[in-house]
Amino acid sequence: KRRADEIQKIADELSLLNSTKDKFFSIIAHDLRNPFITILGFTDLLLTDYKELNESEVMFYLEEMKKSAEISHNLLQNLLQWSRSQTGRIEFHPAKINLKNLVNVNLELLQPSATNKEIEIKSEVEESLYVFADEDMLNTIIRNLITNAIKFTPIGGKITVASKEIGKYAEISVTDTGVGMSESTISNLFKLDSTHSTLGTNQEAGTGLGLILCKEYIEIMGGKIWATSTKAEGTVFYFTVKSVKE
Repeated sequence: KRRADEIQKIADELSLLNSTKDKFFSIIAHDLRNPFITILGFTDLLLTDYKELNESEVMFYLEEMKKSAEISHNLLQNLLQWSRSQTGRIEFHPAKINLKNLVNVNLELLQPSATNKEIEIKSEVEESLYVFADEDMLNTIIRNLITNAIKFTPIGGKITVASKEIGKYAEISVTDTGVGMSESTISNLFKLDSTHSTLGTNQEAGTGLGLILCKEYIEIMGGKIWATSTKAEGTVFYFTVKSVKE
């Protein structure tokens, strides 16, 4: 029995390694390739037809190139952090952090993306709430969850980041008025071998890798992540981290 359990454990680990490898190559082959095709295609157009293009056409191509560059940059950041976590090279440095300040920094960073879609984005995080967390990991989690909310919220929507204390933990929520998800989509959100690209309301690309990274970081910090959603009404992502009493 013990021998059989050990063999099963090795088989499970190999299966996970294979799904990790397959996911990595699918991201490289598809999701990283597409933004570069856009950038290269529009660069060629600008170089060959520049004199024939009017100002609004030039601006359109430049904006599309910028969007593609941002998609590539975000994906590369997540890929780099995820690959480090897979090889055990991730560094964990927890410290006392004011949650509201950290959330505000990320809201400012992502405000231009929200403004482009006329999305109202606000923080209802408590002023005096401190958490015991790794700052880089927490920034990555907050940034990914807000970016996802922007992606799946239509023009004129609303996103709210809120918090509450539950015992020794802080529960943070990111609520959107977006397209929502089915039960089957929610059940596969944090599974490496089940993730797939879903286009946002403005055809924004994505891989699902950001959510897997969020889950890994939250679990390293001793917390949990989950989501609730209603199709066509919106989604709420929740996660917990340890709170610190002042």
